[in-house]
Amino acid sequence: MRRPSSATPHSWGTAQVLKNIIPNRITPEQFPNYEELRKKAASLYIGEGAPRGSLTRAYVKLLGDVMINNAVHEFAEDMTMAGHTVYLYSFEYNNKGNVGIFKYFYPFSAATHGSELPYLFSKGLLTTFTPDAVDLCVIENFTTIFTNFAKYGDPNGVAAEKIWVPLTPSDTYKYLCITNELEMKSDYQGRRAAFWRELNNRTNDEAVKDEHIKNSNK
Repeated sequence: MRRPSSATPHSWGTAQVLKNIIPNRITPEQFPNYEELRKKAASLYIGEGAPRGSLTRAYVKLLGDVMINNAVHEFAEDMTMAGHTVYLYSFEYNNKGNVGIFKYFYPFSAATHGSELPYLFSKGLLTTFTPDAVDLCVIENFTTIFTNFAKYGDPNGVAAEKIWVPLTPSDTYKYLCITNELEMKSDYQGRRAAFWRELNNRTNDEAVKDEHIKNSNK
């Protein structure tokens, strides 16, 4: 998830919100080393001494992980481990002219949740979609991989060259990056999902252990 942001973010509390999301998910009750884990989590999104303007991007990145990206990767990884063929992609093309007057309200310009829909359905979400030459190229590439998947079960179609490679149990972070070109990349969302999944696994293990203790004491 990418949410467009400005050199002077309107963060009535961006820094505070950023500080609150992580502690709410890494509590002393769940993790004895919570302070260390909180610092590690924060470092995934923003470095020490980072300029104030980067707080908004850090918040958007964190919120995107918590609400969408982590779950997307977890599902893709689970399905891959279960033996299914999984193709992972990230739509990162952005034409700020396609959001109309809303571009003046977004704090920065980038692809966001739903940005890809006009390139599939030729209908704008926020304004009339009037594709330029680059947009038309994106539409051609994007719709082709979808129709190929529907027709052949493979987004590459019958072409000898396979641009989009499916996930493997040994690599669940490779993905197709869709901009005005199609390019395979190796670190889906910076592999941040690995950190959060490890925390969830620890939390789930503790919950199972607690339930076992309760049942033993009945």
